[in-house]
Amino acid sequence: MTSKVDLTPAVLDLDLYAGDGADFQLKFTDSNNAAVDVSDRTFSAQIRKTRSDATSYNLTIITTNAATGIVVIHIPGSITSILPRTSQWDLQFTSASRPDPFTILQGTVTCIPDVTRS
Repeated sequence: MTSKVDLTPAVLDLDLYAGDGADFQLKFTDSNNAAVDVSDRTFSAQIRKTRSDATSYNLTIITTNAATGIVVIHIPGSITSILPRTSQWDLQFTSASRPDPFTILQGTVTCIPDVTRS
């Protein structure tokens, strides 16, 4: 019998439009679909052209409603305006009980060039 433990983060690819800001909401729930309080966690997320690229773009994590399991990720237009056509991103957290980073989402970012510019 072959067994496997898969600890890789879930995949969430993002399709963005250059110059436009974007917000998306994550809701943390348990197996009974009840909200999980994540206010004790510190989240961070970055976009990089490639996973090993030294240049990173930090995303804003809004945790105002973390006690009800809701976290909002904000990507400013100032970042989408300079992203390459494709890049990579991930989201991780730490907490007092889990000081090592735990990456929960990762994926590809596709950024479509915009047409209307100042």
